[in-house]
Amino acid sequence: MTKYIAELNIARVRADMDNPIMRGFVDGIASVNAQAEASDGFVWRDCASLKAFMYGELHAYYMKGRREWFHKMDSPHSCLWWVNAGHQPSLTEAKAKLDALTAHGPSEAVFTFAEMNRLPG
Repeated sequence: MTKYIAELNIARVRADMDNPIMRGFVDGIASVNAQAEASDGFVWRDCASLKAFMYGELHAYYMKGRREWFHKMDSPHSCLWWVNAGHQPSLTEAKAKLDALTAHGPSEAVFTFAEMNRLPG
């Protein structure tokens, strides 16, 4: 069965979205999301598609400014896991994956960008 990569990331914002300090982030949401949706394999059919988006010029620009808009987190704030083609993960599933990563570290079931080249399990 074909596997795709699911991804979750969370953040703790420094202020409400309508606060002026969040403006740079809020102004970029639409363009970053549009680029993701137009990316080859937006459902992240492979690690290469996700990496190309993550480290591409537009997304990288906003990643550089993240400390302006978000607090540093002491626990994992993103995770990845393999899903069967056609499966759309729920927020409950994603939270369970992040909780498992936080409690037990990376595994075949859930991992970080550092382990992104894991083969589907």
